[in-house]
Amino acid sequence: MEKTIQTAEGVLDFEKNELYASPPRKILIVDDEKEIRDLVRETIMIDNFEILEAGTGDRAYEIIQKITPDLIILDVKMPGSLDGIALTKKIKQNEKTKDIPVFLLTAVPVELVGDSSDYPDALFYKPFSPMDLLDQITGLFSDG
Repeated sequence: MEKTIQTAEGVLDFEKNELYASPPRKILIVDDEKEIRDLVRETIMIDNFEILEAGTGDRAYEIIQKITPDLIILDVKMPGSLDGIALTKKIKQNEKTKDIPVFLLTAVPVELVGDSSDYPDALFYKPFSPMDLLDQITGLFSDG
């Protein structure tokens, strides 16, 4: 029998009969539109998440180098040298960050070309359903 089990509330230790709270998962929201960042933040604030935000891909990449998020939700079209596709590719090609799930938000059709290991883990078209996004996030974190 396992000595501990991961629950939504934390880690339950059967030997000590204690529940240890899990640290909140870090989610980085990247979009140049503050309204979209606000919508995503409000949607996922119902769970135990630490929310980080960036308005550009360049700023997001700086944050990712300092704090490894558990999930990155980013827009495709953003100002600066890193749009969502370029940032996703950079994340997926870096040994330190390649396993971070990336969800892309876009208002325009996206053609994914090249190596499928550089692809995002999920793609949402604007206007997107906040509940679909929350379901995807919940499913992602309940699997591991």
